[in-house]
Amino acid sequence: MTTVERTLLDCAPMVPFAVLAKGADSAVRMGLTDPAALCKTMSEQGGRGVQGTKRLARVIDHLEASGPTGSPAEVAALSAMRAAGLPLPVLQYEVITPSGRRYRVDFGWPDLGKGVEVDGMDAHSGPNNLDRDLLRQNDLFEAGIELRRFSARAVRNDIDNVVAAIARFLAT
Repeated sequence: MTTVERTLLDCAPMVPFAVLAKGADSAVRMGLTDPAALCKTMSEQGGRGVQGTKRLARVIDHLEASGPTGSPAEVAALSAMRAAGLPLPVLQYEVITPSGRRYRVDFGWPDLGKGVEVDGMDAHSGPNNLDRDLLRQNDLFEAGIELRRFSARAVRNDIDNVVAAIARFLAT
């Protein structure tokens, strides 16, 4: 049995970078670890001669710079936005609307008044969730946040078109 941090270090040389980033992001989001604990493991058990150390260090740098996302699909979207050179968003951007409600937008560009959501089926299907999502979107619009929404499936299967749409959205 190993710690979450050691497991990530051990997997680092064997899995694609995107998988490593999703794993670390999920572990931080679920409260199983944090960037400080990952750094401690790196300094104590990683380093020169330990494969994967540099890859995990890059993942930790991304986590420290922007914090965890809300889902694996968001990790993929953020990675693709970075690769495309898009302006980096505020992750899990908190907005307080005129109605007094608080919402977190997956990706926010406060200076542009724009946000992007990546929606998975589990949290966004069914009539009650549709009603909640529409109320939320209207509240955010009243707060000056224009949204674009993409499905997690589109992020997984058509990331190039998703990123192109986000780039156009940010340019307008």
